[in-house]
Amino acid sequence: RVSSTDNIGTDDTQATLPVNFFIPDRFWSGIENTKDQKQTRHIYAALVPHHLLAGNLISEIFSKLQSQDIKTVILIGPNHYEVGNENLQTNNTNWNTPFGKVDGINLLPSLSKAKSEHMTNEHSIAGLIPYVAHYLPKAKVFSIIIKHGTTDKELEKLNNQINNIWNDQTVLIASVDFSHYLPPEVADQKDNYTKPILLELNQQRVYNLSNDYMDSPTSLALLFKICRSHEVKNFSLINHANSAQLLSNPYLTSTTSYFTGLCEER
Repeated sequence: RVSSTDNIGTDDTQATLPVNFFIPDRFWSGIENTKDQKQTRHIYAALVPHHLLAGNLISEIFSKLQSQDIKTVILIGPNHYEVGNENLQTNNTNWNTPFGKVDGINLLPSLSKAKSEHMTNEHSIAGLIPYVAHYLPKAKVFSIIIKHGTTDKELEKLNNQINNIWNDQTVLIASVDFSHYLPPEVADQKDNYTKPILLELNQQRVYNLSNDYMDSPTSLALLFKICRSHEVKNFSLINHANSAQLLSNPYLTSTTSYFTGLCEER
């Protein structure tokens, strides 16, 4: 295991980390159920869960990305444990997965460097690395973890920086789960409030939403900014589900809900 004192971000300290989050049955079920997915329009950005129970939903989106020659995945997600001093943190760690190594890359050296143990324990990032390895084997991953209190000014600056390094072989993936710890009927009510915010890419309404609605409003706000930077005015909703539905147990009292979708070329 990499020492907790290691910092990620410079070439001579680049680490290779294990993927601590992998559920084989959910992963392979998703692969099997989405192997015939096709995509004709160019995808700039995508929204996926990081709760690995939702493997079918994750695979559905990643399979659509296979039609593009993606060389860089910008993977953003919540800093669940609010670790580190800065609101925005990255690293250039490599990852060992069941499908081989995924190379990391740091495209914005000005961002604060996350400690390696913080990144390997962050399931919003580490949980999706096996999907990158399987579906996008040519891609390098630029990971960014985002604290809940990140300001709009910080996100707008990051959006501009990302746009300056963007090319046709880049895609941004936002790793976000939605309503948490509520019974399915209550979670559905929260999701009904969230859905139009997604469809309209409405960043003004997203910032103040609590864990009852989503675990990372700031990741979603950055996704919205990236979509609008590419003149995408409406989000393409692909799927919506709840863990009670996926487990075929409507009596669960604590659930997680999921939305998936795309910002596509019109």
